[in-house]
Amino acid sequence: MKIVLVNDDGIGAPGIWAMAEALSNRHEVVIIAPDGQRSGASHSLTLHGAINYHAYDNDLCQAYYINGTPCDCVKFGLTQLAKDADCVISGINDCANIGTDVLYSGTVNAAIEGGVLGVPSIAVSVKVKDNDFRYPAKFVTDNLCQLLALCDKDVVVSVNMHSSLREELKGVRYASCGVRRFDDYYTLEADGYHLYGDSRPVDNAPDSDMVLYYADYITLSPIKVEMTDVAALARWNAKAVDLCW
Repeated sequence: MKIVLVNDDGIGAPGIWAMAEALSNRHEVVIIAPDGQRSGASHSLTLHGAINYHAYDNDLCQAYYINGTPCDCVKFGLTQLAKDADCVISGINDCANIGTDVLYSGTVNAAIEGGVLGVPSIAVSVKVKDNDFRYPAKFVTDNLCQLLALCDKDVVVSVNMHSSLREELKGVRYASCGVRRFDDYYTLEADGYHLYGDSRPVDNAPDSDMVLYYADYITLSPIKVEMTDVAALARWNAKAVDLCW
């Protein structure tokens, strides 16, 4: 299988190389990563500038870095550098992307871009301990066919782990994508204002990633490319509200 491997932490991040090392024993891996840190890039694309890519010298696999976002990596990669790829894996991100995080996450949105382009895609996010990515990489590699079977033309799979150590995890659960809230604040530092936030409690369903992640389960959440709230659309149509135009 030919796999495009991307991230939002940049070409030098250890997570993407741990994932590449595990996958390359069984598959053809092509790394296409940003040239630097792009966390929080969401689904942004480079529209008003040029994309340039460079080969990244290594002994493991074919690898490139580009001066763009995680979604640029997927779009440019699948249309220019690896047109015959079978799937996209985004990660391993070195922190969770649960609940509302998926709106901001470059990791998750890179996988979503793969889905937009019709390629089965998986995002992998882990609260890493001791800089040890080996178990998350092994989990994805050992279960790759099963994870890809959960994808379809409208769904990508978001994997989250509360620890990168298997002995600290309880098992695997399918999970809805919950809601995460922060009390945001900015702190003035030497180079300007920096955003911080303290998590605050939110009631989430027992089967949500917000609950199961903190209960030490590996969570698999289906993230839809089609974002229409079908139930809300039906309610709007039923109301038949007259609007001036």
